[in-house]
Amino acid sequence: MSLSRREQQILAGIENDLGEKDPELAAAFTQARPGGSFGQRFPLSRAHTSLLILALLTLVVVHPHVLELGAVGLGILTAALIVPWLVSASRATGRP
Repeated sequence: MSLSRREQQILAGIENDLGEKDPELAAAFTQARPGGSFGQRFPLSRAHTSLLILALLTLVVVHPHVLELGAVGLGILTAALIVPWLVSASRATGRP
């Protein structure tokens, strides 16, 4: 998407003001961000991803057998499988 000449001038003015008022922030914006590998950008470890897939596959396999319990039973089963994984994944601090 290209900017008009007026938009480019406005943006340049904003950049100049930022550079004068907060040079550290301006420097942080101008530095190139490292791309990194997919593993560095993906927030879940392999173990957490595998556990999520296992929980979802369990839901798919068990779903026909739980239909007689209705929506509440399916909700309880889903919560029983997904909530522990969600808590574990959110508490993970580092990648193994």
